[in-house]
Amino acid sequence: MSELRDNDYDVEDGFVGSNSTTNTSEYEYLDMELPLQYQIILSLTFTCNMVLSILGNVIVLCVLILGKSSRTGLSAFLVNLAVADLFMAIFCMPFTFPTIMLGRWIFGKGMCPTVIFLQQ
Repeated sequence: MSELRDNDYDVEDGFVGSNSTTNTSEYEYLDMELPLQYQIILSLTFTCNMVLSILGNVIVLCVLILGKSSRTGLSAFLVNLAVADLFMAIFCMPFTFPTIMLGRWIFGKGMCPTVIFLQQ
């Protein structure tokens, strides 16, 4: 069972520790921990995906912004797409992966609505 602290956030139940009917800030959860080899594979895959997404979109932005022959109407749309994808890689992926791996929100009460806003 995983131990939850007062600042943890459970996606389904809301903030842990805010239940006024009990004196404890711990909830019982099913043990859904992945085996270590799957955690390693998932971690490497997710990290590679995030790094390649950031590097690829930075390269696309450099080519489209610095390239003289790419000043067309299509390049404005491609720059917009690359910036949106870069924001997803920077602001959403790092927060999503630990939540998936741990099964709980570990970034505090203030970051939850901020990340949700950035993901919308």
